[in-house]
Amino acid sequence: MNLPNNYTHTTTTKLPHLPQISNRTGPAPAAAAAQACAACKYQRRRCAPDCPLAPFFPADRTKEFVNAHKLFGVGNIVKILKKVPQHERQNAMGSVIFEANVRARDPVGVAIV
Repeated sequence: MNLPNNYTHTTTTKLPHLPQISNRTGPAPAAAAAQACAACKYQRRRCAPDCPLAPFFPADRTKEFVNAHKLFGVGNIVKILKKVPQHERQNAMGSVIFEANVRARDPVGVAIV
């Protein structure tokens, strides 16, 4: 293809601006607006509104969930939550998270606190 010296060949494709069309009426569902908890994010699943791990592993605490998951497993963490009375769950999960983080920091040694 012979082009003149002052001719530059560029191709750009401009897409027309398309307006956002929505046939939805009312507010967006809560599940779509909220971010998935760290547990559901790690497992690549949708975070249900009644997710038992969401209060203890918000989206910004992925590392804490990974540590707890490696040490205890998700099934065992959920079992612990079911066995512990409602008013003691915060302390129980604090202990699980603490123990998992200590184990991740020093996997061979014994935690001396």
